[in-house]
Amino acid sequence: MTSSTNPTFDYLFKEIKDPLTILDTNCKMVRINDSAKEMLAIDLSMDLENIVEESFKADWQQFIHELINEKHAACVLNLNINQSIIEGVRITGFHYTKFNVMMVRFERSTVELPTFSLLNDSEKKFNHVFNYSTNGIILTDKNGTIVEVNNQAEELLQVSRKVLLGNKIPVLMEIFHGETNEIRHFFKQLLTAGKAEHTFNIQFANEYTRYLNIVSTYDTTSELHMTVIRDDTEMMNLKQQVEHQDSLNILGELAASIAHEIRNPMTSLKGFTELLKISATEENRRYLSVIDSELERMEAILNEFLVLSKPKEWTKSMLSLSGIVTKVLELMLPNALMKNVNIVYNKPDFEPGYIYADDFKIKQVLINLIKNAIEVMPDGGEITITQTFDFMGQMKLTIKDCGSGISDLEIQKIFMPFYSTKKSGTGLGLPFVLKTIEEHGGKIEVSSELQKGTSFEITLPLGVDPSIPQYEPKPESLYTS
Repeated sequence: MTSSTNPTFDYLFKEIKDPLTILDTNCKMVRINDSAKEMLAIDLSMDLENIVEESFKADWQQFIHELINEKHAACVLNLNINQSIIEGVRITGFHYTKFNVMMVRFERSTVELPTFSLLNDSEKKFNHVFNYSTNGIILTDKNGTIVEVNNQAEELLQVSRKVLLGNKIPVLMEIFHGETNEIRHFFKQLLTAGKAEHTFNIQFANEYTRYLNIVSTYDTTSELHMTVIRDDTEMMNLKQQVEHQDSLNILGELAASIAHEIRNPMTSLKGFTELLKISATEENRRYLSVIDSELERMEAILNEFLVLSKPKEWTKSMLSLSGIVTKVLELMLPNALMKNVNIVYNKPDFEPGYIYADDFKIKQVLINLIKNAIEVMPDGGEITITQTFDFMGQMKLTIKDCGSGISDLEIQKIFMPFYSTKKSGTGLGLPFVLKTIEEHGGKIEVSSELQKGTSFEITLPLGVDPSIPQYEPKPESLYTS
């Protein structure tokens, strides 16, 4: 979607009355509003640098450099419009890497910005509360001009104070550019009720998602709007984890309740199929083999249900991770060769210890991940398995394929039960992988690049065998040589 058709930019062009232009990454104008046409006397065929007064050219170039590299910038320039000099024009810009465009605003700014000391008589006390608050705080006057921004707001919004100060409140819309409808509702509520609240989901340039709860209120005494920004990222992530665990618990209860109901008729079907094979013709045997194959597939699906049910007693022991990987590769290698897939295992020369784990469960985790990696490369390719360790007592195992990759949206869903990117997938394999790794005190992370492949990194702690007594020094030994 281009900037000329994006609803966020359409809305900003209507709401922001200041002169506004949109540039591509080559600094060519691709859109300009009526205010900019009137103030700057330019059209899309012109270069903005041509209207900057000669002595300010270096400042303009520095502004563009910061805009491209730091994603936002601000400066004050003199402009030369039809041989007339306009002094003290404030210019602010935001670089939207998602759309490969830069939004640049122009504003006559000859009035000195209000200082914080004008906002409150108890300056020192208020200044301390304002700057050391754990929440971000933005103050705007009755005209909607931002007059103060605390340090936490800068950090949460990832925008410098100098960019925000002196700008109108709609500049915040440019930061929350992904949620146009929510922004409209927020400001409508603020104008009608004097207070508004919403939690925005913001995707920053480094692909880090942050959930920010924004509350704006208007104080009639001071004639100031106060916007409080609270970081709810940790709480939202925890909520998602709880919801995920709830779905696993529901799935476990479902699996336990239907296991016997399905397995009993399946056992009968398998028995009668074997009896029919005794007197069947060669052609009928082929049909019966298909029935056998489908019954086995049904049993495999049922087993995947059951492993997600309530935790059972596991048989844990001290195991070599490289030993488990080697055994799994022996099992998976024939399947990989049939699909023209080469598996490279970067085995460490030295293992600092063992993992305390259930041999069967960890093998099943690796089988699932390697099987998935083979299936995403129907034309063949290479799977790279790398085992490392760190000095914090953790073993790491990375399984990387060269498939088509998966999107960021799919990465957020792949561990959810019943979600699958494969047509014939049950959506139960990866939930089992996640559940097993977490129950071993580890974690699993996914990274992917479209058309280049996906990488699963498993982290497991080095194990301690509980059957072996651990040495604990006696208190007096601390004082003896």
